[in-house]
Amino acid sequence: MPLTDDFNRADGDPGGGWELVRGSAWAISGNVIKPTGTNQETAIRRTENFSGDHYSQCKTEYTDPLQNNSRGGAAVRVQSNGDCYRATFQHTGANGDVTLRKVVGGVSTFLNDWLTALTSFGTLYTVKVQVVGSLISVSFEGALLGSVTDTDLTGGKPGMVQLSGGGGLQSRHEDFESSDPLAGQGSPLPGALVEIPVDVQKVTNSPFKSDMIALNNARRATLIVQTSAPLTAGQWVLKGALTNDLSIGGQIIATANFPATPGRVASQMVKVTHRLAYVEQVTAPVGGTVEKISVLLQ
Repeated sequence: MPLTDDFNRADGDPGGGWELVRGSAWAISGNVIKPTGTNQETAIRRTENFSGDHYSQCKTEYTDPLQNNSRGGAAVRVQSNGDCYRATFQHTGANGDVTLRKVVGGVSTFLNDWLTALTSFGTLYTVKVQVVGSLISVSFEGALLGSVTDTDLTGGKPGMVQLSGGGGLQSRHEDFESSDPLAGQGSPLPGALVEIPVDVQKVTNSPFKSDMIALNNARRATLIVQTSAPLTAGQWVLKGALTNDLSIGGQIIATANFPATPGRVASQMVKVTHRLAYVEQVTAPVGGTVEKISVLLQ
């Protein structure tokens, strides 16, 4: 079972299970938790030990920019000094925007961002970030936005973050959820992502098909293709199949097209009803080579 905290308890310090690793202290107020100070960046994390592959999810908000806006978020591989991979939410015009950054040695580096549907100031939305190996995936309101790869941080713990413009309103956080700590490992977590690596050589050379992939009753699958440089052309598909015989062929259920944004990664998530699937190259890469192909199952 996942670890959860709804903060529905007395106001004040969140108590055991949480530790401050950067910025000002956090406190519970009215069954939500938020920073008490005005630091530009603040982070807390769980105190238990976790596998390096874990997820962090919470409801959070983007506060009114007229009151020195703050944006909250979830973080994974949070280190004792506050370094982490963090996904924060903000409201931009008519849309929301979720930004993924890494913090290494206290220096924040942009990794990617994604626009979301219509959002509003002061409303709590669910942000989730998950890391499996080098793959970092971000979801918003239950829908996968996309993934990137990075290898700078290993180990660490799940937590929550806030970026602030200064004084004024601080972002509320509630309904935190994460993977089980190490003592509870052993069975797949509800909603957990499993990355299936695909043999690039088989897909990019004749007959341009991967081995068959067992979907194992997954509800969603995401095809991800990463290249050495931004491509001007290239297409790969995930095909659902009914038998193990690749010669029979299958039905296209997901497509990764180039050129893409970001330039080196193309992906598509779909709901799946098939028992098996495989990856096939439709158009060879132009402008670079394929570094990695994987299928995320959820």
